Amino acid sequence: MQRVVCLWFPRLGCERVLRREPDLARRPFATVLEEGGRLILQSVNEPAARAGLAPAMALADARAAVAGLVTRPADLAGDARLLRHLARWLERYSPLVARDDVLAEKQVQAGCEGAGLFVDTTAGAHLFGGERAMLARMTGGLARLGLTVRAALAGTPGAAWALAHCGPANAIAGSDEPPCDPGTAAEALRKALAPLPVTALRIAPEEGALCRRLGLRRIGDLLPLPRAPLARRLGQGLLHRLDQALGRVPEPLAPLRPARMVRASAGFLEPIIHADGLTAALDALLAHLCAGLERRALGVRRLALAIERVDGARNTIRIATAGPCRDPARLAALLGHRLEGLDLGFGIERMTLRAEHAELLRPRQMSSSLAGAEGEKGTGHEGRKPCAQATALLERLANRFGEARIARLVPRQSHNPERAWQLAPALEATEDGSTPAPWPRAG
Repeated sequence: MQRVVCLWFPRLGCERVLRREPDLARRPFATVLEEGGRLILQSVNEPAARAGLAPAMALADARAAVAGLVTRPADLAGDARLLRHLARWLERYSPLVARDDVLAEKQVQAGCEGAGLFVDTTAGAHLFGGERAMLARMTGGLARLGLTVRAALAGTPGAAWALAHCGPANAIAGSDEPPCDPGTAAEALRKALAPLPVTALRIAPEEGALCRRLGLRRIGDLLPLPRAPLARRLGQGLLHRLDQALGRVPEPLAPLRPARMVRASAGFLEPIIHADGLTAALDALLAHLCAGLERRALGVRRLALAIERVDGARNTIRIATAGPCRDPARLAALLGHRLEGLDLGFGIERMTLRAEHAELLRPRQMSSSLAGAEGEKGTGHEGRKPCAQATALLERLANRFGEARIARLVPRQSHNPERAWQLAPALEATEDGSTPAPWPRAG
């Protein structure tokens, strides 16, 4: 039976700014968004909400109501980046983390600000002490980051969304411990959804207004009504949302990270507190990752190593290669430079390697010699061809000093000789150094 957690961050926009400017937390504060030629509030903090301000309110009206209101421009791209970081943090509970894009373009107009995430925790809650303990652990970790979060767990994404937005805090509809039959699970969903308002079904504002005019204020008012007359009066959209919430219609989740991404992870019973143990664990993870890449005929171009310490701190180290690579020794050398001087704290409890970008890498013959004596030299550093040695040098320099600081000249399509070349990041070149030919110039 599917179990889904919905996490809603009602003040994500303003709390992202408060992480940089904590002094504003005690004052009425809001982020402002331009819409239709006017300025409206996109996100408000707790003091502003207590003063009567709310998302979608005009800025002029908000200043008239609260004279000391402090505002900052909304940064939707920054909010999206923060949400992606939170999704990566939640991957410790499930590999399937999806963004809540319901009514994303109408959230401010509907007064439903903030952003949300779905976490598919099917058959995994027992690893964290049960569903209630897992939910408390999620919300507690997010609260320590300074974020306001409302969470709920149910058998469908629609039901979890409704409970997170309109139900009690940390609500759980039904349970998979022990597993129950489908009839009991459906009845638990109906019982949990019945007291919630109709707008909890993720319908458009005009559909919610029509339901209120007809006297249908709660989801429980819809359940006993015949479907045909209801569809004629309210349309199929509302019934579709109701069926999704009750599990009659499937609602697949689109993970933020594709399932085909190759990754390797390991947790340790005893925390790693020495550099030697860190190196040994990294070698084992690289061997496992490269084996997975070889099975898929892929080579990694960008690799991320996430290190989680016992005290909850998390470090992510990223490297890039000049071409597709699945050589554990080559990748270990690049990561080794970045691990120098890493603070292990009280110990490392988990390490995760993730191929963020991979390309096709076919097996190739290393030498034309049938005896293979010359081909064996290709595995060592001293036996590499000059272009391979230059590639290895570029990788080491770019990963140590930054990709933007190491550049190369590449041709540019221009008839002017002084504009026929331009600077480009060195690691964007192919491994064999090939580049497109410049435009021909008239003699």
